[in-house]
Amino acid sequence: VDLCVPPEELRPSATLTTGQCFNWIAVEQSSSDDGSTGMTPDQKGQSSSAWGTHNATEWVGPLEDRVLSIRETPHTTLFRVLHGQAEGVEERLR
Repeated sequence: VDLCVPPEELRPSATLTTGQCFNWIAVEQSSSDDGSTGMTPDQKGQSSSAWGTHNATEWVGPLEDRVLSIRETPHTTLFRVLHGQAEGVEERLR
C-alpha cells in the first residue's frame, strides 16, 4: 500500500537506521541475473549501522501486534502487513 508520502517528509533509510527504531531489520536483497556482484554493502563501501545499510530499501519490523514490511522507493514509501490485522495500519503509519 502506498503511503503517498513524498521523500521530503519520510525516508525509511534515514529513520530506521538510527538506532531509535528497535526490532526493525533491513531485508537483504539477494544477487540476481542483473549483474550484481553479491558483495555485502560493507564490501562495497556503503555506510551501515547495526540496523542495516543506510541505502537499504526494505525493512521488516513490528507495529503493535503486527509485523510490517516497509519499502522505500525514489518517490514514496510502501508498506504491507506480513502478520496480523491490516485494518488501521495505514492510519497508524501516517
